[in-house]
Amino acid sequence: MAKNLKYALVTGASSGIGAATARALAAAGYQVIAAARRLERLAKLANDQIEARVLDVTNQESVDDLAAYLSDKKLEVIVANAGGAFDATTIVQADLDSWQKTYEVNVIGVVRTIKALVPQMSDGGHGVIMGSTGSRGRYEGGGSY
Repeated sequence: MAKNLKYALVTGASSGIGAATARALAAAGYQVIAAARRLERLAKLANDQIEARVLDVTNQESVDDLAAYLSDKKLEVIVANAGGAFDATTIVQADLDSWQKTYEVNVIGVVRTIKALVPQMSDGGHGVIMGSTGSRGRYEGGGSY
């Protein structure tokens, strides 16, 4: 049965743009895997077309577990939305630990997720991968973002 459904994965789906994207993809007919660290928030999003899954994009084992779960599903869309801004300072006032966390989630986490899941998409002949474009605009005081 899972082979006949079209699946979309949305990371960072526990709130904001990620939650809205999960709802929109479900409305477009996809079975959505809504993934994020905060399961209690994801539970509010879950319904017949949206399944909540715990995912920490900074943890390779967590990403591998998700990839194994999706291995028998026709994954057509990946929205790599997990990310965040973990400071509210200028570069001069930067906390380097905050910058490291930002990079680990917003850059390495996206690469880790896409690298693990793209091989599963190639069997379908097509797919869509989207990452966050939040850094394209100005984020006052968010030096690391």
